Amino acid sequence: MAEIALQVVTATLSMRALSAAGRADATIYSGQWDSLQHMSQILSFVEDLLLVTNNAVTDSFLIYRCYIVWSTSRYKKKVVISPLLLLLSTTTVGSVTVYRNNLAPVESHFDSRILFGLAMSTNLLVTGLTVGRIWSTRRHLRTIGQTISIQRYDIAMSMLLESSVVYFIVISLLLVALSFKSSNGECPAAYVFYGFGGQLVNIIPALIIVRVSLARNTNMQSAPAERKLSCV
Repeated sequence: MAEIALQVVTATLSMRALSAAGRADATIYSGQWDSLQHMSQILSFVEDLLLVTNNAVTDSFLIYRCYIVWSTSRYKKKVVISPLLLLLSTTTVGSVTVYRNNLAPVESHFDSRILFGLAMSTNLLVTGLTVGRIWSTRRHLRTIGQTISIQRYDIAMSMLLESSVVYFIVISLLLVALSFKSSNGECPAAYVFYGFGGQLVNIIPALIIVRVSLARNTNMQSAPAERKLSCV
């Protein structure tokens, strides 16, 4: 919600700057532009910092979920070491990039593609480890003839994969857009995918929680009906 509010404020300031450019003389516009540009720069810094923070919280949630899935394995602690190191690298690089690209001179700017590449790598690694473990358990259950819970494992894998695929597509498009420069700086499409990706980071954890809750409620409601049918 804080990130959405900042985006609305930043867009409002941009509209005011364009409006001032159309109706004010050069002297007044110059003073207004400097003030609005400084305010927009500060807001962009806070917004980008929130995005890095939200990404760290989201990836922490995914890593914790991966740890839970691997909880019955003796390798559960070793499995999450690589994702945690990637998360630490992504958060560190993200914080430095946000500061350099918003508050530091242009010549000291960092390439944002490094940050988004690290974020995408973390997401793919954690998703792969989690889905791989679920698939392995599912295959083992099918081998020994316990097929009652197979559908639950299928739902869990589809839930993880669909969120990861959407995230992968958006970040890939963002990386492609960042690779193309326009005469005025970044490609306009990069700003679109950046905003899309930022909100996607916020939505994915909530979407997973809601889907898990709905699936759990559905199972609880269908359980009495199944017992009644079995008695009949």
